[in-house]
Amino acid sequence: MLNNKVAFSAQYGSANYNLTTPASDEDYITYYYPTFEDLYKRADWSKPSKVTEAVDNSWNDVRRLREGLIKSNPNTIEVLYSVKVSHNEDPIWNDLYGIREEITRVNLSHLFDASFGIFHNAMKLYKKKMDRGEEVKAKKDAANGFRVMQTIYDYYKKDYTDYASCLWYDEHIDKGARDHLLRMKQGLTSEKFIKEQMGQWYVMAEQLRPKFHSHYRNDDLVDYIDHIFETNVKANLIDELGGH
Repeated sequence: MLNNKVAFSAQYGSANYNLTTPASDEDYITYYYPTFEDLYKRADWSKPSKVTEAVDNSWNDVRRLREGLIKSNPNTIEVLYSVKVSHNEDPIWNDLYGIREEITRVNLSHLFDASFGIFHNAMKLYKKKMDRGEEVKAKKDAANGFRVMQTIYDYYKKDYTDYASCLWYDEHIDKGARDHLLRMKQGLTSEKFIKEQMGQWYVMAEQLRPKFHSHYRNDDLVDYIDHIFETNVKANLIDELGGH
């Protein structure tokens, strides 16, 4: 990927929620443009390439970003709300950032399903790791699952607006919820509390599902997102090949 032009790099994970602990890693994702050779040889862009440096940095083709945004993957959408981004005024970042709220709403049905899927998988991991005696790791998974459900609940309560504030846990406004999640990430929460929270979120999920599923995908916006990626990938290829 040394020959690929970087579109932008963004931090992801705990820093974007204001939920870092002393044990938190600094994780970044870097999106790059495909070269002519990538396209000609049909390089497999669907699989991310993990590179370990001073910080963890996952490298991905920008077309993978497109897929995640159109499918309303909350982990991909989070990139547009990152607290630390290096983009050098690249057009694709500016184009996407300018409509990030609209992109977040592009497919609310899928956004809920993907968020619930993350939560449900986190609960399964919690149970498996607890059975193996990996208590701290298990409770960290539980905290992640609860955070995702809290985000989607807050987003519904805000009438599907201001996703940034739904992701972020303010030290003062959200002190109670933030303290609970930080303690849970460090393995300091009781199993009883986690079990109660788990049950409550499964019940809430059933109430939220029809709310999100009542919305249709915004096909016009999907076409516009496609246009953004097509235009920028094409411009980069023209520049690479010395065209006009």
